[in-house]
Amino acid sequence: VLPEVGRTPEEALPGEAISFLWPSRYCPSDRLIGEAWRMFGDVPGGWSQVQAVCDWLKANIVYGSGSTSATDALEALEARRGVCRDFAHLGVTFCRALNIPARYVCGYLPDIGVPPDGRPMDFHAWFEAFLEGEWRTFDA
Repeated sequence: VLPEVGRTPEEALPGEAISFLWPSRYCPSDRLIGEAWRMFGDVPGGWSQVQAVCDWLKANIVYGSGSTSATDALEALEARRGVCRDFAHLGVTFCRALNIPARYVCGYLPDIGVPPDGRPMDFHAWFEAFLEGEWRTFDA
């Protein structure tokens, strides 16, 4: 946890990060701007604000394997239910609505520190937020 890491001011963002402020197909951040600022606007910008988004998602969205398929962040928010991709989409959406560049990341994660059970690794989704000039990893 790096709560002292601040946000990168919009005017200091590199060109490569600007597009990660825009709404996208699964992350309609333009439709959650008011809600995002109402919920997280009092939290200092940067790591603490992104962590507040993650903490809210963990406390308010129920993980349900197989509960969604092609939902966008708004549908997952309304249902209050989703899988890792929905948590990642919601994290990206809230960050972008707060003017923090964010991007969706997916890959395979082994069960670290857990004895193998014979099943193959599973696909997972998380997100990154651009803070103080670097992409930082977050997983709600």
